[in-house]
Amino acid sequence: MDASRRRDAKPGRVAAATFAAGLLAAVLAGCAAEPAATSASDMKTYASTAELLADADLVVEVTVGGSRPDVLLPSDVESDDPRLNPSAGMPAADEAAEDAASIPITVYDTVVERVHAGDAVVGAHLEVKQMRGGQGSESDDVPLEEGSTYLLFLATYDDSSASILGGSAGQFVRDGDAYISQYTAGRLELDLDSLR
Repeated sequence: MDASRRRDAKPGRVAAATFAAGLLAAVLAGCAAEPAATSASDMKTYASTAELLADADLVVEVTVGGSRPDVLLPSDVESDDPRLNPSAGMPAADEAAEDAASIPITVYDTVVERVHAGDAVVGAHLEVKQMRGGQGSESDDVPLEEGSTYLLFLATYDDSSASILGGSAGQFVRDGDAYISQYTAGRLELDLDSLR
């Protein structure tokens, strides 16, 4: 594997999804010349900001700086427990299978402007990742825009960039004094007072 590629994987939440995507990709690789598509169909959906708040590790207002493309790779968890490692008992993946199981993402460098919930420091840099659309992708994430300010409901990890909950469900762009939902599955109403 190219040593310059960053390993941005999360045991647990990402492992099961990447394993399933990798298995599907490996099967499809023998049937098609195009790489297998990634899917967001198993992503949790949200009906309210109260649900987002209940699941969020961190709720912050951030301004987006730059971004870079990256990939999530299958988890490197070394456990025989299938709840921690969905690949337990299976032969080690070779580089081609690992590449087929990778999920394209964009990692954004953001600066924390305000903290509503969780542990973060105003002025700190925070990396946030999103699934990246592309040929064959079913991602409906609305890309963050450089220079824009957002209110984000995030899942955080010890060894990976933070993730926006529910794709664009946990993403609200600032428009004047208000934050506008960017959830493609339906607009969520936001009451900033409920975050205090």
